[in-house]
Amino acid sequence: MSKLQYIRKNIELTAGKEDDVSTLIMPSGTVLGVYAVPQTDLPKELIEVSVQDSQNGNVVNPTDIRDYLHKGGNYIDGVKPIGYASDGQQFFINTKAGELPPNGRVTPLNLKFQLIFILDQED
Repeated sequence: MSKLQYIRKNIELTAGKEDDVSTLIMPSGTVLGVYAVPQTDLPKELIEVSVQDSQNGNVVNPTDIRDYLHKGGNYIDGVKPIGYASDGQQFFINTKAGELPPNGRVTPLNLKFQLIFILDQED
């Protein structure tokens, strides 16, 4: 029988801090997917998010945060799929604001979001 766990990580990018590397320990199990819950409006610029394991392997290749938003419909089907077997290793979440427009940002960067990983643990 499987048991789902939700592993959460809060991330913030602000003016003067336009990139971030956050870590979390992913418990043992299969990481089914991940999705982002923005707590502020998303900026017009790209916000690249990627996830690596402790051996520098890509768990999720870099894509814009909008690719991490829940797609609707069935809960599990609406998340960004991963299918990664974790044995309790450390994950590195890399977040980086895209290139500045030629005239600078229209508004200062202020982005807060939560990444939620869905972990299936077999009993």
